[in-house]
Amino acid sequence: MKMVSSNEGPMYRIVTVFCDDRYKWLYIPFPDLEDVGMTPFNFSAFSRIDEKGIYLEEEMDAQIFAEAYERKTGFKLVFNEVYEEPSPIRQKQSNRISALKETWEKRETAKRFRVICRPRDTVDVPEERGPR
Repeated sequence: MKMVSSNEGPMYRIVTVFCDDRYKWLYIPFPDLEDVGMTPFNFSAFSRIDEKGIYLEEEMDAQIFAEAYERKTGFKLVFNEVYEEPSPIRQKQSNRISALKETWEKRETAKRFRVICRPRDTVDVPEERGPR
């Protein structure tokens, strides 16, 4: 995730949403999930998981994370959609207990973007936009 600032108002965090013609998944690296006090056990089996992070399904899990993240950090999420048909996320393990035990214990330290843009690097970001 990448943080950006505006000269006035809220701070924003750019996150990646993978999508195909039927579904969307919000990708969250494990360290960012832990920053808000959550684990994959907080989410449904409709989300996907690998050693680097979790891909939260759009209808419920992504919204739960987005609300918790905004409450904890004060950052609003902005979504960068990556479309591919079919999405390779469909091939990842379902977020089920059997996959969680195996994957969560083997998780890698994922790279996180922790760069806060200086005012001259400010980008225009939509005022409000939630997960679809």
